[in-house]
Amino acid sequence: MINFHTDLNIWADDSGISSAVATYDNTFYVDSTSTGARAGDTVVFSGTLVTNALTDAGMNSSFVAFIKDFGSDWSYYGEQSVTLGSLTNGQTFTITKPINGAGDHVQWGFEWQGVPARTNPAAANFVGQYGYVIFSSNSVVNPGPQILSINPGSANILLGSNVTFTANATGSGLTYQWAKNGSNLTDGGGISGSATSALSLTGVQPKQGGTYQLIVTDSSSLSATSAVSLVVYNPGWLYFDRALAPFNGYINVWNGGNLISSPPSSGAAGTSPKSSLGFGVTPTSLLRATLNPSNDVITLQPNTYVYDGATNGMNPAYINPDGSAAAYLEQDYYIQNDNLAGDVLTFSGYCSSNSLNSNYTARAFIKDGSPDWSVEHRYDAPLTAGQPFNVTFTSTPGDHIQYGFGLWGPGNSATNPVTQGAVEVRVYSPINSINHSGTNLNIAFPSVINHSYAVQYKTNLTAGTWNTLMVTNGTGVNIVVPDANPSDPSRFYRLSTQ
Repeated sequence: MINFHTDLNIWADDSGISSAVATYDNTFYVDSTSTGARAGDTVVFSGTLVTNALTDAGMNSSFVAFIKDFGSDWSYYGEQSVTLGSLTNGQTFTITKPINGAGDHVQWGFEWQGVPARTNPAAANFVGQYGYVIFSSNSVVNPGPQILSINPGSANILLGSNVTFTANATGSGLTYQWAKNGSNLTDGGGISGSATSALSLTGVQPKQGGTYQLIVTDSSSLSATSAVSLVVYNPGWLYFDRALAPFNGYINVWNGGNLISSPPSSGAAGTSPKSSLGFGVTPTSLLRATLNPSNDVITLQPNTYVYDGATNGMNPAYINPDGSAAAYLEQDYYIQNDNLAGDVLTFSGYCSSNSLNSNYTARAFIKDGSPDWSVEHRYDAPLTAGQPFNVTFTSTPGDHIQYGFGLWGPGNSATNPVTQGAVEVRVYSPINSINHSGTNLNIAFPSVINHSYAVQYKTNLTAGTWNTLMVTNGTGVNIVVPDANPSDPSRFYRLSTQ
């Protein structure tokens, strides 16, 4: 069923008398030609370095273990490899590769390159000078269990939905334990499978968002760990938060015949002005936007990549002869979750400062894009220093849903003073209702996980201090704080978010 092969490819001139400076590619491998493979199978190849006595540095650095995948017609579907020259004696290696299709030819083994010993006087200087290396195809040391994958690797789900994380692991006598943020889980309260390969969560609430770890242990008490993330969205209270990272970034450029000078219109009519080019970026690199993970403060600055990245100092596509900008940019910093489509969506927050140059406009938005993005409905609110923002609308089933922040303005240099301003946005939760229930006065407000809230009151606004009624942690849904039997003729309430 298994065939062993050795292949030798030599690259040299054909004189037969040149110095031994040509190279060869030597491959020693197992080929599953007679059996083929099943689509979706994951092949694992592991072994242990017994002795490495190679003396040629170039050969040592090119020495790899590999898994290669070929179609039934020998079309090439790529390989996974690991460099072995850096291993120490007794150290193991492991490679995994998913198989492309049924009936594929799968090869695994070793490959290296070096100088051939040719049959001429010059070759005598090289014969026997390269040393040797010995590997065990079976691991001398138990490598322990391997977690090949967890599906899904991350999940973004709606409040009240269900999700199952399923692990694919290898090893002997495996046991499983799931944990959340470092604490072991047990079954109950919407959790099942906490000690199996499949963890199921039902009726998920925002406070269940976070990082879930799987610890797999084999019969030798060796273990492996892998982690997945869960983000829970509340359509009625969308927000940016450290638990929702990573974010997406995108830059649209309008120049030349497509040049515009102000943000395109949006709303119920929907527009999709043709940009000259657009590209996704990582927010922490090209996009001048950051999230402080300690307090969820978001800072945006005008993007300068297109101007500074021009191919020359006066590229007319982006820079006018006088050095001014010849392109208009839209910089988006957003979260996309198409599962929100069809819901009534609310995105709110607070703009704590805005020092942008007047050439730039910053807005909070929710975008509802058609399935092919040919029409984009953007609903937005300006980011005004010292003011909250709130965007609410009913989205369309089947559309693409994004929410976040957009900054529009001319492309310009990072050294230009007009690009040095910034807008700062924070999480915001307003008191949205105060009502009576018996003798209680109930104060209600939407909350955000990873934040704490203090409800305070005064009997008159001229009093020197605020009295704290209750401090509570955010849950991702509405919190109701009762004020029992308030006896004062009047009370004024405020909500502080930390």
